Amino acid sequence: MLRVPVRVLFFFILFTVSTFTFIESAIAQPPFPTPPLPPYFSNLTVTPSQIEIGDNVTISIDIRNTDSLSITYGVTIWIENAAFPPPFWPPYDVTLRIWVDLEAYESKTVSRTITLDTIGEYHVWVEGLTGIFTVGIWPPEIPLRPAELVLSDLSIEPEEAELFEGIDVWNFKITVDVTNVGEQEGMDTINLRVDGSIVDRRTVKLKGGEQVTIMYDVMRGVGSYTVEVDGLTGSFVVLNTLKPDEVELSELEALGRQALIHDDEERPIVEGEYVIFSVLVKNIGETEGTYTVEFKVDGETTDTYNWTLAAGRGHRALVYYEALNAGTYQVSVGDLTETFTVRAPLEPAEFEFSNLQITPRVKIGMSVNISVDVTNVGEMMGFCTFELKLNGRVVESVEIPSFGGGVTATQFFELKRGEGTYEVEVEGLTGSFTVARAEPSFWDKIPGFPYESIILGLVAVIVIIWRSHKS
Repeated sequence: MLRVPVRVLFFFILFTVSTFTFIESAIAQPPFPTPPLPPYFSNLTVTPSQIEIGDNVTISIDIRNTDSLSITYGVTIWIENAAFPPPFWPPYDVTLRIWVDLEAYESKTVSRTITLDTIGEYHVWVEGLTGIFTVGIWPPEIPLRPAELVLSDLSIEPEEAELFEGIDVWNFKITVDVTNVGEQEGMDTINLRVDGSIVDRRTVKLKGGEQVTIMYDVMRGVGSYTVEVDGLTGSFVVLNTLKPDEVELSELEALGRQALIHDDEERPIVEGEYVIFSVLVKNIGETEGTYTVEFKVDGETTDTYNWTLAAGRGHRALVYYEALNAGTYQVSVGDLTETFTVRAPLEPAEFEFSNLQITPRVKIGMSVNISVDVTNVGEMMGFCTFELKLNGRVVESVEIPSFGGGVTATQFFELKRGEGTYEVEVEGLTGSFTVARAEPSFWDKIPGFPYESIILGLVAVIVIIWRSHKS
């Protein structure tokens, strides 16, 4: 029997296991490994874009791993004079390599700072992205002068004006130039003062070196005025060449209130009645004015009247005065005077009847005319009612409309009555009239007149003519 040493058997088993393990591992692996995806580059920046010799410039770029595996990538930065743009550059002036480790889908920003000692314009090229910076000798930066707004050329038009009829104010144009003498943009508020008081303000915004003209409108009446616009001063004057306001009084009247109501200027003024004083007030000047008109009775002020009148306008001033006592008084306004009389109260209306006229005799069928005069012997107006009586019986009532004191009215009646005699009475006045048949005439007394008489006459005439022919 063949005996195999243990050592040999051990190495054989170890060899067999190793061989199978290698074969299984080789079968599990793909024949060709998949290469990783390239990273993605973006946002190449070069700061600053201008540097002086010996200064630093920083180049940075964003890199993102687009693969699911971790990678280590070397970022190459080429820097060369821009006179030879890629891809025709000669060997680069500067070549930089930056190694960066990226986990799956990780993004990073990598940068490098360098210093160049040669003047020129340089191109930077990183993975297809380009940038530019310039190396040179630059003059020191001079800061811009801050904004400063300066005012000049204050102008007032007109500087002197005259008012004329119908105009009580004048419109002035005030202008001023505002200049920004700085180099930066600036803004300020420009105030206009007239006699120390701010009347207008404007906000101005100007670029460096820019200029603008501001205009203000100011309306003022008669007087002298000072103007200030942030330190610049001026003045203007409004002159009054118009005739000043002046009052003229005329047509002073004193009239009883009742006379005015009833449009009867002859109506007397009675105790206890109000008297109306009136006067025409006229402004004969060329400017508006306010006036106080003072009414006096026998030198004592009883009332005042205030009114404002435009140039050339007039107004009638009216006041009331209570006439308490009878007498004669004098009202005055300025240099005007007027006398009025107040009398005792009027006597009430009282009527007297007179001059009763009656047609004394009429025939049957004819009218009887009757008239009577009625006089108001009082002083006040009143109504009069009276009656006409025949044989003691009232046959007609009469009402005479109101009429004034001292007025006489005649009232007429026309009556028809049958045959007979009638007694007439009107408020104590009496008379009578007769209605009778007419008395017969001579012819009325001839029997058979007129027809029988005519026939007898004709017969007589025929007989006379026949006898004369026969003889």
